[in-house]
Amino acid sequence: MSEAAKAGCTNEISANDTEALGGRVVAEVSIGIEPEWAHASRVSKFLNFFFELLDRFDVRYCVLHAWETLPDELPSDLDISAHPDDRPRLTKVIRSLKTAGFQPVQCLHYGVEAYRFVFCWEEDSEFLSIPVDVTFEHVYGGVPAPRVEELIEERQRFRNFWIAGPRSAFLYLLAKRIWKGGANAEQADQLALLARNLGMNEAYELARRLLTRKAAREVIAACLNGSLNKTLRERRLNPWRKAILNHPLELLRYFWSESVRLASRFTRPVGMLLAGLGPDGSGKSTLLERMASEFAEVFSRTQFYHWRPQLLAPRANTSLIVNPHAQKPRKALPSTLFAIGFVVDYWVGFLFRIRPSMVRASLVIFDRYFYDVMVDPKRSRFGGPVWVAKALCKLVPSPDLLMLFDAEETTILSRKPELEMVELRRLRGAYRGLPYFVNRNSIVQTGCDIDVSALRACRVVAEFLSRRFEQRHTAWLAED
Repeated sequence: MSEAAKAGCTNEISANDTEALGGRVVAEVSIGIEPEWAHASRVSKFLNFFFELLDRFDVRYCVLHAWETLPDELPSDLDISAHPDDRPRLTKVIRSLKTAGFQPVQCLHYGVEAYRFVFCWEEDSEFLSIPVDVTFEHVYGGVPAPRVEELIEERQRFRNFWIAGPRSAFLYLLAKRIWKGGANAEQADQLALLARNLGMNEAYELARRLLTRKAAREVIAACLNGSLNKTLRERRLNPWRKAILNHPLELLRYFWSESVRLASRFTRPVGMLLAGLGPDGSGKSTLLERMASEFAEVFSRTQFYHWRPQLLAPRANTSLIVNPHAQKPRKALPSTLFAIGFVVDYWVGFLFRIRPSMVRASLVIFDRYFYDVMVDPKRSRFGGPVWVAKALCKLVPSPDLLMLFDAEETTILSRKPELEMVELRRLRGAYRGLPYFVNRNSIVQTGCDIDVSALRACRVVAEFLSRRFEQRHTAWLAED
């Protein structure tokens, strides 16, 4: 990585941050007294700081699984359970992390009382992110299992953080695997170890909280003989039956809360529609693919589109056109009709594929967008009036974030010599003149090292997500 990239990537904590953070750890860093983990790995720094803040603000919590390598390594998501009465204290933790440079960029409400937070930051010229799952109530099939009060009462201290006790850990893992309908080898081994340590009778009593007597006996036997995954897949155990028979009122409350949650997810999708523009040779496609990789922890999946969704009239020939500007433009009337058809394609794709994907926390990336019709009509073979192109651009669904990738003419021409200098200058000016950019920070210079350009692009996305978090989730950042 070049020195230019390293110059803008430090996250120093100033003395002014100390009071806002309110934590001993940050105070020590500010005045030069290093905590024990000051020289730990980057992920370890975040985890140690996070656990310090939880203790500092008296949040009653416990890590639910995969704690053996913590806080030095994080094998998967950090999955914790917190007491619901301590929700206001957790806001202090999130606010303190934000002040220290760990920006909250995502809040996925994936369960009635379950949230997935993602924090991003820059360090040593790299873009880093860590997901933290926080659950205030574990509900599987309408059955609370285990109750948070149990988790807190039975928790145990491990290194510098709290972990779940064996009974609640077994109940949590078993409930989750039953709900998921399967368990991998590591999960099955962990459940088998916990069941043996608890004893068959106690493990059976815990399973009975989730299942009928017969199903509970089968599952515990499968845990001990190594056939848990097979049993879960073949039996397709359903905790709903247990909930209907034993917890009907809690089940009704669960359905109501779940309906409210799903409605909120639909009206405010946690996914994102990102569109990238720029002349051929600007590095746009390479950087968009790089960003998809960098934000893999922030979004559940990524979908790529080139220029339009292609749900209507998909292209039969998907091969790359080397020099699209050499194609003959259509006449005015056919061009207008084609452009109108493309607008319809955008809306059909948005309503039936893109929007549902965003509700499911997907990152949807467009390599080029309909706005190219106005800026670069030759590329899309548009020969209609300019006013038609401008009018239609206002009708397509607006991306959440529109980014322009740009470089000097000499750099672009070295990558794409098919372009003419005069046309390239016109394109660069026309792209910059588009009125659809959120701000000028959405323009990313790509004439330098690819890693530096990728870091710049990630900053733009992270800043957008951070602002969206602040606007949508004020309760998680509220002051006392």
